[in-house]
Amino acid sequence: KRKRRLVRASERKIETMHTVKGRPPIPVFAVFVCVFFVGFFLYNENIRRIQEDKA
Repeated sequence: KRKRRLVRASERKIETMHTVKGRPPIPVFAVFVCVFFVGFFLYNENIRRIQEDKA
């Protein structure tokens, strides 16, 4: 029972930290990951096109 209380307390601390920042943690992380993958994909596509143009 002690562990559960500690977990809940830590979760509350995390929630208060994020509410102070005004950012929910998961959506921001998801958006960051999506942007990263899209940028990485476009980056690879551009490299392929450049290589094809040279060859």
